[in-house]
Amino acid sequence: MNFTTTVAQICNRNNCISPTELTVKFPFQISDQNHYPTRCGYPGFDLSCRNTTTTTTGAGADAIISLPAGDFAVREIVYGSQVLTIDDPDNCLPKRFLDTKFSVSGTPFRVRNLGSFTFFNCSPEPVTGAGAGVKPLAVPCLSGNGYTVAAVPTEIFATEFLSTPPAFCRVVSTAVMVPVTASEKWWEEEWGFYLRSYVGLTWQEPNCGECEKRGGDCGFVSSSNDLEIGCFNLPNKHGMY
Repeated sequence: MNFTTTVAQICNRNNCISPTELTVKFPFQISDQNHYPTRCGYPGFDLSCRNTTTTTTGAGADAIISLPAGDFAVREIVYGSQVLTIDDPDNCLPKRFLDTKFSVSGTPFRVRNLGSFTFFNCSPEPVTGAGAGVKPLAVPCLSGNGYTVAAVPTEIFATEFLSTPPAFCRVVSTAVMVPVTASEKWWEEEWGFYLRSYVGLTWQEPNCGECEKRGGDCGFVSSSNDLEIGCFNLPNKHGMY
């Protein structure tokens, strides 16, 4: 990548009308906003806007990214670290994991690791502790009046529960793949975090992280169809660059 203080034609930053004020810029672009020039986003980084209404934030719009596992809401983009944080637009990420195998295959994005969870449906009693004091984590967005859906890492289900569900529970699935850390024994960590938080994805190409950290604007070098990128509009620091 070339680093320069030269001022280049850089696409305007944009966003969906979201309470989070998510800034969308290269390599991402909002593909359904037709005022964007054609060379404002890198292939595979297209977003769209979807209207939302909640009781807490009112009307707005989520930035949506389409992955092999479906459409997800973009919650944060850290350009310097090249990390994309996504969530379920309907605020029930565990349901997405249960319904469809999570995958980023064929996209520019990567997930650190996938871990297997076992999901239970417990009715009518709530889930109680079992094994060596391990308690499955209730999933409120999947639960309802008179039943509780809960989950535990499949490794723990096999060792602590001896592959036998707790009383009043039946197994829904023993192979629900959930994004986790790269740790070999991730289930020995605070595993409930993976069912309560967003999903973090990373990307390697285009490599704009260093440009962002230096305060520049990342973009295509030319208007042709090649994918060479450069770093433009760097602050002039007396020849530092």
